[in-house]
Amino acid sequence: MKKKNYISNIDSVSALLDRLITEKIKQYFFFIRKKNKEAIKQSLIIKKITSKLNEALKEIYVSKKYNFINEIRTFDNNSDISKLINNIENLIVMNLNIGIADNKLNRIIRNIKLSRNSLEGRAKNKNNIDILLKKLN
Repeated sequence: MKKKNYISNIDSVSALLDRLITEKIKQYFFFIRKKNKEAIKQSLIIKKITSKLNEALKEIYVSKKYNFINEIRTFDNNSDISKLINNIENLIVMNLNIGIADNKLNRIIRNIKLSRNSLEGRAKNKNNIDILLKKLN
C-alpha cells in the first residue's frame, strides 16, 4: 500500500469525519421532514464517505504513518493527546450548531454569530484531530 499525503480539509481523517457528520445531519433533517428520496441519496453519500474513511484509517494503521499537509491557522495547536476525543466531540457540536443555525432561517441574524464561531471552531478541531493523529506514530 502506497503511503499517502493527506490534505487538510480535503481528504484528511478530520475532513472525512467532518463530512460524515455533516451528511448524517442532513440525512436526519430529511428523515424528520419525510423527504425519503433525499434521505436515501444521503445514505449513498454516507456509505461512500465511510468507505473513504475506512481506507484512510487502514492505510494509516498499516503504514504506521499519518502524513498530511496541515492547513495554517491563526490559533495555537493543542499537542496533548488527551484532547483528541474532545476535539472530535467539539467537531460534532460545531456541525450540529451549523445545522441548527442553517435550519432556522427566520432567526438568521441571531444565528450568524453562532454559525461563524462554529465554522472557525470546526476548522480548529479538524486541524487538532490531524495533528494528534500524526503524533500517535
